[in-house]
Amino acid sequence: MLFEKIRRTQKPVFIFLGLVFALSFVFLGVGSGAGGISLGNLLGQSSGSSTTSVSDLLNKVHSDPKDATAWRQLGDAYQTSGQTTLALGAYAQYMNLRPKDANTITQVATLYETEAQKQAQRAAYWQSLASQYGSTNSPLPAGGEKLGTSIGDPLVSTAQQPLTQRAQTYQQQAQQSVLQAIALWKKAIVLQPDNSTYERAIARDALSVQDYKTAYQAVQRVLVLEPTAPDKKQLTTLLKQLKPLIGITTVNGSTGSP
Repeated sequence: MLFEKIRRTQKPVFIFLGLVFALSFVFLGVGSGAGGISLGNLLGQSSGSSTTSVSDLLNKVHSDPKDATAWRQLGDAYQTSGQTTLALGAYAQYMNLRPKDANTITQVATLYETEAQKQAQRAAYWQSLASQYGSTNSPLPAGGEKLGTSIGDPLVSTAQQPLTQRAQTYQQQAQQSVLQAIALWKKAIVLQPDNSTYERAIARDALSVQDYKTAYQAVQRVLVLEPTAPDKKQLTTLLKQLKPLIGITTVNGSTGSP
């Protein structure tokens, strides 16, 4: 496992990165009032009240699949009703038709990040349930030993497997959502190359999927775009800690070699 390798060979680095990732919402400007992008702010730019129903909008896009405005409105309508997956699909259609709309690109990138957080929380929940069956001496959840004698490892494995599989599914979904967000931030950077906020977002997301090369490059660009950044010291330290890790194979199968 990647983290086991880091613990053995780069223990101080691992500890530091864990702290940095925990504080990334501060160091990388996410959610802050100065330069951070929040989902509420992004949605507020285009989520005015509308009486147009989802069914009406579906009729519009079915009759004219190139109606970008209708796709955009459909995405907003789905998002308002809590149907995030459908909203993301509608936004994707809109971005295919309007690939230079940076506001929508960043909105959807942030929406993917929010979905990744939810999926990661679900993964942690199911993994915590599975971990309760980890003792070979007791196949029962923690505190349940007095309910009966040990039934043995096969039953433990049988009880754990569906819980672990569900946790892994949510972990994979979270990772894919983050990768989608990174791809969109990169598109936004092409449109607005001097916007360091997007680089900060890439650095944060890349850290979460252990893509150290991408994180390293993004932090480098932040320091170039923000030579007097208030968190320059922290970012410089992060850059130094990331450098020895960019050649390690990441969980998504890519390598960070320069």
